[in-house]
Amino acid sequence: MSAGRTSTLVKIILPLLILAVAVAGTRAMIKSRKPPVKEVRIDRGALVETMTARQEKHRIEVVVTGTVQPSQEITVTPQVSGLTTTLSLNLKAGGFFKQGEELFAIEGVDYELALERARAALAKQEFEMESMESKARVARAEWDRMKDKGGVPPSGLVLYEPQLKEARANLASAQAALRQAQIDLDRIRVTAPFNCVIRSENLDQGQYVRAGTGVAVITGTDQAEVLVAIDRTDLQWLTLGQEQDRLSPATVTLRSGTGAYRWSALVDRVLPEVDPRGRMVRLALTVDDPFMRNTHRAEGQPDLALGSFVEVAIQGRELDGVFALPRGALRDNDTIWIMDGEKTLRIRSVHVVRVDAQRIYIDQGLVDGDTVILTTITGAAPGTKLRQAGEEASS
Repeated sequence: MSAGRTSTLVKIILPLLILAVAVAGTRAMIKSRKPPVKEVRIDRGALVETMTARQEKHRIEVVVTGTVQPSQEITVTPQVSGLTTTLSLNLKAGGFFKQGEELFAIEGVDYELALERARAALAKQEFEMESMESKARVARAEWDRMKDKGGVPPSGLVLYEPQLKEARANLASAQAALRQAQIDLDRIRVTAPFNCVIRSENLDQGQYVRAGTGVAVITGTDQAEVLVAIDRTDLQWLTLGQEQDRLSPATVTLRSGTGAYRWSALVDRVLPEVDPRGRMVRLALTVDDPFMRNTHRAEGQPDLALGSFVEVAIQGRELDGVFALPRGALRDNDTIWIMDGEKTLRIRSVHVVRVDAQRIYIDQGLVDGDTVILTTITGAAPGTKLRQAGEEASS
């Protein structure tokens, strides 16, 4: 009985002892634990990118797109009829000709014979004229002898005056016919009236062509035109007029593959009708030597072919004493965010004189050296604390 009772007491007391030791250990750990260190947060300000505003001269640039068009283009029409006997090897689309080079020739036998007949007819009329003049001199001499005897004055017919007039008219007609025959013979050679490229042609050797019928379309290569449409308000920045040395210069850029190729241009004139799609003003710019016939061609540079879609940057007037900033720097209601000397945000109202695709131009509201904020800050308000990008790297 005593052994069983002892075993029962052990089973009861041992768990109580273990629990008491655990409670005592926990209390000791709690008393010995150090309080946590409180972290102090420092407001370092919103991280922003900035730029320094500088008051300088800036030239306005109007950037638009346009299409290349021929500056000079005609349809070649022979002035005489006949069979074509010779055709230039370059008389095909894309073939180039210099002014005065022969495009094709028409059979000239008929025109050579016509010239000979005209010469013979002229010789005959010259003989008739001399004969009539001789008869008129004889008639005049006879009248002079009879005049002393009191003869009746002769009529003009007796003195061959009408016959002389007819002979002179026939001679003039024969001379004109000879000149016309020579002109027709010269016209059997059809030459390029200016430096050109063949745009299209419809002609074969041995083909019969009629005077006045078009056989080819040629385009001048000395110049091309680029037609662009711009907003009417952009006209105020451009120089337009009749003085060639005062026209607004421009750069025409053709993007081909991975390359961008450029030509110089001038704003030539304002076209009389607006663009039908956007009611914008249309300008014509001239580009010299678009096919690079007389200027150096950069490696891989293509021709400025007709119909090409190009980018055009037109240089306008120069603005003095303005600030040029990225377009993203302009905030609502024509304001700019400035970082002051204490690195806090200030909102400044400005006067914008021009906005283009990339930049804004301001003439009032900024001071040279102002630090302009370029980064957009959510919930920005005057006094917002700021820090510039790059401060950590430099500190």
